[in-house]
Amino acid sequence: MLRWILMLLLVVGLVGFLLGSLFVRGPVTPEPSKTEPPAGFQEIDVRFKSFDGLTLAGTLTLPAASEVKKPPVMLMIAGSGPVDRDENGPGLKSEIFKQIAHRLAQQGIASLRYDKRGIGYSEGDLRKACMRDLVEDARAALKFLRGRSEIDTDLIYVLGHSEGGVLGAIVAAEEPVAGLISIAANARPLDEVILWQLEGFLRAQGLPEEEIQRELEKQRKFNEWVKQSEGEWDDYTFEEVQEAIPGLTREEWQNAQGVALCWLREHFLHDPLETMRQIGVPVLILQGDKDVQVPPEDAKALAQALKDAGNKNVEVHVFDDLNHMLRRHPEDPYSGDLHLNEPVDERVSTAVANWVPKQRLVGKALAFVQLLVEGKFNEAYERFDAAMRRAMPPEKLQDAWEQITTQAGEFIRVVSTRFAREMGFRVVYVTCKFAYTPLNVKVVFDREEKVTGLWFLPVK
Repeated sequence: MLRWILMLLLVVGLVGFLLGSLFVRGPVTPEPSKTEPPAGFQEIDVRFKSFDGLTLAGTLTLPAASEVKKPPVMLMIAGSGPVDRDENGPGLKSEIFKQIAHRLAQQGIASLRYDKRGIGYSEGDLRKACMRDLVEDARAALKFLRGRSEIDTDLIYVLGHSEGGVLGAIVAAEEPVAGLISIAANARPLDEVILWQLEGFLRAQGLPEEEIQRELEKQRKFNEWVKQSEGEWDDYTFEEVQEAIPGLTREEWQNAQGVALCWLREHFLHDPLETMRQIGVPVLILQGDKDVQVPPEDAKALAQALKDAGNKNVEVHVFDDLNHMLRRHPEDPYSGDLHLNEPVDERVSTAVANWVPKQRLVGKALAFVQLLVEGKFNEAYERFDAAMRRAMPPEKLQDAWEQITTQAGEFIRVVSTRFAREMGFRVVYVTCKFAYTPLNVKVVFDREEKVTGLWFLPVK
């Protein structure tokens, strides 16, 4: 029975069964990383308030000022477990986010990474955090970035690893951002991921089929109990839960309480594919084929959900011999060696660094459309070139938008984006869903990234 609790704690994040560690009770403060940023980069310790008043701590990494004045920025959301801003946990030094942040800075891309609530220098108690609390923490980080003058606030991308990919997708579906980078994130609810993890590990151990099925059945019963539960662990007695899960011991019951019951329940009931279907901004999906914590095939399932919902600006890479910790893993994925003494595979950061510049004008177009949606016509007008300013002052722009919403209905969301070159101009099509009919907002840019043309066209 202990196996399913261990697998429970592995989930889609960084600590658990394969690492031989359980969630630690009591305050957890991973050992701070002592790695210095490369010369010329700037790292600023920052603080910001989350939705419930807790102060979260993080690091804003900026490329050299001589490289770019206002860089695009990555909001980095960590995987599950008690990990800090660098994705380091108790007994685990992965340095995933620190290494990616430094490599992106070399390519002119800023980033914000932060300690989870109750971890490192952030206030709170992670053991009491629901999944939704972690989403709100990420939204607070996004709000913080929008107020920073050092970055291009049109170009804020959400980058999530593992559970962070699930949380990041929710943020991208609910908030205006320039794009989403999903790394090693699951496409199925967490209870299904745990069953997949457990079966894979048991088969790798060469256990008899009868024992495998017995352990899987125990896990299923636990999953079903969690999904129908209400409240928190202390709302139930051991005896009540034991009735639903025969064979449960008191020790196992205590071990299971290393994470909030609401965190498990919300993840078990959350469908990542349904969230993906609500995302219309550009998406980059990265995965490794040696991942034993998230099914590698989930990457393509996420991409397919996006495309089925109309989002065509999707790029997917499934890298050979890459494990969940984003290290090269040429041997059997169940070998137990996570290769943490080796650096994060450069294919990951290279894919991100190559993708961001391709989406730059798409991000600018999305930001312009968002100004129209929010009724900020004076700010939208400021983005016009001289000719457009003469042709469409703020009041005329407002009239045009109001005519559009009168005919097409209330704006619902962005469905997709597309970059094109037409007659020497750089053009972005932002496909939008309105209450009555979809429309393409065609935004044309000049060399200075000023808007030199604007059309509202039917979707063919």
